[in-house]
Amino acid sequence: MTGARNQAPRVVIEGGRRTPLPQPPQALTWSFDGPFGAQPMVELPFSEVVTLAHHLPLRSLHSFISERALQDIRDPATPAPAAVDAQGRSAQRFAMEVVADGPRPRRAWATGQDIYAVSAPMVVEAAVRMCRPGFDRRGALVLGQLFDARAFLDALAPEHLDFGIVR
Repeated sequence: MTGARNQAPRVVIEGGRRTPLPQPPQALTWSFDGPFGAQPMVELPFSEVVTLAHHLPLRSLHSFISERALQDIRDPATPAPAAVDAQGRSAQRFAMEVVADGPRPRRAWATGQDIYAVSAPMVVEAAVRMCRPGFDRRGALVLGQLFDARAFLDALAPEHLDFGIVR
């Protein structure tokens, strides 16, 4: 439903500026670690373009999603994920990877079970930190500007999330 409602033109970063997503979107195969292996991907940027470009000097930013996941999301016959544990998490597995080229190439990744069981606690952790006495940041800021990424994720410490950064 979100995809159908969101008719805003998608953008990428090229030459340090937001530009329309080329049509047709770029496709590629990405090799993930672990159980996912090589996956066909299609370029489909979301809010990360705006949030990352808000606080990082980017020359280029392209985001991809698994074609299989996109097909599942778009297929009305795909059933809702079922809870498989006492916390209500689904059995769905996810993998995200970021590769930064440049003078200091880096790679970061996160894998885990039920991405909503990870993203919801992130929102709560951010809200709790922002409500603490002494928090004085104001304005339109993104998590990467508010908190140290590793300390923030360590504070969550979910047993169903693995993440790392290679510098």
